Order: sequence, then C-alpha cells, then structure tokens
Amino acid sequence: MNRKLLMFLLLLFVGLSNALAQRTITGKVTGTDGDAILGATVAIKGSTIGTISGMDGSYHLNIPANVNNDTIVFSYIGKLTVMEPINGRSTINVVMQDDDVAVEEVVVTSLGIKKDAKALGYAVQSVKSEELTRAASNDVSRALQGKVAGVDIKVSSGMPGASAQFVIRGSR
Repeated sequence: MNRKLLMFLLLLFVGLSNALAQRTITGKVTGTDGDAILGATVAIKGSTIGTISGMDGSYHLNIPANVNNDTIVFSYIGKLTVMEPINGRSTINVVMQDDDVAVEEVVVTSLGIKKDAKALGYAVQSVKSEELTRAASNDVSRALQGKVAGVDIKVSSGMPGASAQFVIRGSR
C-alpha cells in the first residue's frame, strides 16, 4: 500500500511540474485603424506552437517555460507579417500594417495557357482581393468558398492550413 501511495504521489508531482512548466503570453492583434483582427495566426518562429486570434483580436499562447528569447510571428492575409521578440514579456500587443500588393489579372485556361480575359470565347469569373480579405479567414480555400460559381470547396478539418478539395463542375 505504501508503494502505491508513493508511486501516486510521484506521478502527481511529475504531472504538476509539467503543467507548471508552461507560461502564457497574451495580447491583442489590431489593424492600423484600431479594429481587431479575427483569425490572425500567432506562432513561435520555427516551431509548431501557435494559435489564432479570437473575435476581439485577443490571443492566448501557451509556451514552454524555457522559451524566453524566441520570436512570435503574427500573420494574416492582406497584412504585413510582424515578428516580435518575446524577451520575457507576458503581454504582447501588435498593430498589423496593410500589405498593398498589386496583382495583375491573368487567366489560366484548362490547358495551362495564360491569356487575356477579353481574348477568351467563354465566360470568366474573378474574385477581387478585397473580397478575400473581407472574408476574415486566414485560409484561402475558406475565403474562396461560395465566391466562384461551379466551384465546390471541401475543407478536411477546421485547422488552419488543412488540406482542401476543389471540385470544379463535377471534376477534381
């Protein structure tokens, strides 16, 4: 009986020490206009530790206690990526700048031949970058969902970066 009690206390101590070996970094992700950014990716650079910002732009990132001098990477579609060193801080608020990238209109046909939209003999549909950023999603497949006729997008899970299946008018 004493051995079982001793073993239980040892396991309890190991479990508590592992639970206490983590710390939390919190903060808020906003744009230059002061509005909260929903769905911004917040991750430790070069690791798999990460989270996304909530409805009010706030995030909670649980990191191991030995991570002090690493960098947190904040990213979002349509915004410039921000890298902030932790430096022992427990609260890191970030303001993300707009990333104005001019994209040229190019139509890629079914054979992979690039042509001007006016030179085609069939209908062409386009999605503007404003529509993608207004979708408030950090996943392009989710942002495109429901915006292009004849395209059915099936995302395999709710995780950012998960694989997606594009079905165009019945063909994969």
